Amino acid sequence: MRMGMRVLGLGAAAVLASVSVASAADLGGPPAPPYASYAPEFDWSGLYFGIQGGYDWNRATTPPFAASETGVIAGFYGGYNFQFDPNWIVGFDASINWDNARGGDPDVGVPNSAGPTWKGFVRGRAGYVVDNFLFYATGGAAVMSYSAVVSGVGSGNATPWGWTAGLGVEMALSENWIGRIDYAYQDFGTFTLGGAAPVGGTPVSLTASTLMVGIARKF
Repeated sequence: MRMGMRVLGLGAAAVLASVSVASAADLGGPPAPPYASYAPEFDWSGLYFGIQGGYDWNRATTPPFAASETGVIAGFYGGYNFQFDPNWIVGFDASINWDNARGGDPDVGVPNSAGPTWKGFVRGRAGYVVDNFLFYATGGAAVMSYSAVVSGVGSGNATPWGWTAGLGVEMALSENWIGRIDYAYQDFGTFTLGGAAPVGGTPVSLTASTLMVGIARKF
């Protein structure tokens, strides 16, 4: 009986020892790889609307006079993106903006002021996606309302169209919000001011640069 108990005890000890060795091996082995969780890529496709603001630089020439017309610009923009590849998008973008850019030429000899009162853009765009950033180029049409006042002489106005091209970058801030920095160069060619002479009938050549920061809601 004692011999049987002794054999049984030795067997139990052997089992416990093997379990301990196996456990020690498990503890000393390499840890299991952590669970990998990846955030889904941002989907740029869809409709968006936003607000923006920045600065507008205009260079107007009425030979022999020239003026630098600068000021704050702010407004609304919106558009639609088509993401046809994980890294490429095409789309269109439009905006309407109040414009406070004004300036004059002291060589005129009397107080004078001119500049756009609002500007609008209708542009196509193409971009390349890197992580949560979209780098894009734009091109299309620009339109503005332009007014000029020469003290004691008269005033004139026009609504010229021109072309625009630019660059920008957008960042996905969250699933539904996108921030942007946008630059647009514009060339309105030469247009004629309407109104009574001598200001009305004056030809004006104008180019401009606009830099704006915006935030949009994606739908």
